[in-house]
Amino acid sequence: MVEKLCLKFGSPIAEVDGVTYHDFPLVSALKHESSEHWMRENGFGYRAKYIRASADMIMGAENNENSWLDNLLAMDYDNAKAELMKLTGIGAKVADCICLMSLGHLCAVPVDTHVHQIAVRIYTPHLSKYKTVTPAVYNEIGGFFRNLYGDKAGWAHTLMLERISSMVEKLCLKFGSPIAEVDGVTYHDFPLVSALKHESSEHWMRENGFGYRAKYIRASADMIMGAENNENSWLDNLLAMDYDNAKAELMKLTGIGA
Repeated sequence: MVEKLCLKFGSPIAEVDGVTYHDFPLVSALKHESSEHWMRENGFGYRAKYIRASADMIMGAENNENSWLDNLLAMDYDNAKAELMKLTGIGAKVADCICLMSLGHLCAVPVDTHVHQIAVRIYTPHLSKYKTVTPAVYNEIGGFFRNLYGDKAGWAHTLMLERISSMVEKLCLKFGSPIAEVDGVTYHDFPLVSALKHESSEHWMRENGFGYRAKYIRASADMIMGAENNENSWLDNLLAMDYDNAKAELMKLTGIGA
């Protein structure tokens, strides 16, 4: 969609190998009814209305996008987030993403499902009674991390997610099979469940920074393998289930919530 916007409304900036590249369009090009109509015809769906409405607000009474952007850049975190959330379709998470990654507000903490799960499991277990991220839950989690990590809370929370990605990579390198080599780097597939069910596997995970997850992973692997000692039986049964039964089956695994 971004590429479509650039090609339609942006200005050419370079040609490489016969391909012309365009910059991102000015906000003024997106505020017209004809722009919304074009976006609807080109697969933007409900976003067409949101983009046009946001462009119209940004242009404002002065018909000058720079005034709005200059004011936004001069605001503190709370006011910048509130201003962004006035734009059609911008909620707390997207506003926090913009604050963190574009406006220099390193205290902004975008709270998605993964951050919510980490917070509830490790830091704020009293929030486990809330199955969705309500505005109150969102604000409490963000506030907790700001109190914990101070004015760099946004980057601290990003490192938490990177840590989980690092754990997956470790599992693949230790228990997976080599599948390709690219530029001298060997890549491994995700390990078979059978490789994770042993006491020695849990011990290795504990020694390599998995913490409480080591027990969860081993216990889940053991359940998946089952009495038949065959992970495919469990997976085939899961794939054949309807939504309610599949969800219930998954929640039997250690550490898996709704």
